Amino acid sequence: HGFLVVYVFSDFVAPVGLVRVSGFVYFLLLAGGYIVFELPDIVGMQVEAAEVYGSGVILLVTSINLHHFFVDGAIWKISNPEVRRDLFSHLERN
Repeated sequence: HGFLVVYVFSDFVAPVGLVRVSGFVYFLLLAGGYIVFELPDIVGMQVEAAEVYGSGVILLVTSINLHHFFVDGAIWKISNPEVRRDLFSHLERN
């Protein structure tokens, strides 16, 4: 999934050098993820603070995954006219 994000992002910066920029962006995403998950060890948090931080990270990641699950479901089903009508029934037609 990370490669898809880099691929889509790299379309905007293709003139700069697609492979070089894609690799750099992918490295930044990996480094950011590592820092988020390993922050308590990196900064030497106390056990209690590390547990609270870890619970918060787990809650955040779970929320993102659930959101991603529902959004992906809606995107893949949007080609079905009945589903499209239900999903966008709240919008006004011009």
